[in-house]
Amino acid sequence: MHENPAASGSVTSGSQCAQVRAEHVRTPGTVEAYDWPSTTPENGWDDEPCVRGHTPFKLNSSVGGSLGNLVRSNRLIDFDPCWVEVG
Repeated sequence: MHENPAASGSVTSGSQCAQVRAEHVRTPGTVEAYDWPSTTPENGWDDEPCVRGHTPFKLNSSVGGSLGNLVRSNRLIDFDPCWVEVG
């Protein structure tokens, strides 16, 4: 079994990770997330132990707001088990 460097603590900075950016396409009348359907690596893929994605502010705040609403409406507190699926 291979050890996951990110999980083992050997990754100490996001700069050690592969960098990816969301790709924008305009799909009129859809949910904001559908306008950002894929990612592109900034400098190709090498042998990085992790991936760091750069998410546009508008998309990130939209998803963050939805997550906050989920937490409040279900009265979740730190370390409560829950499942969030992003699709």
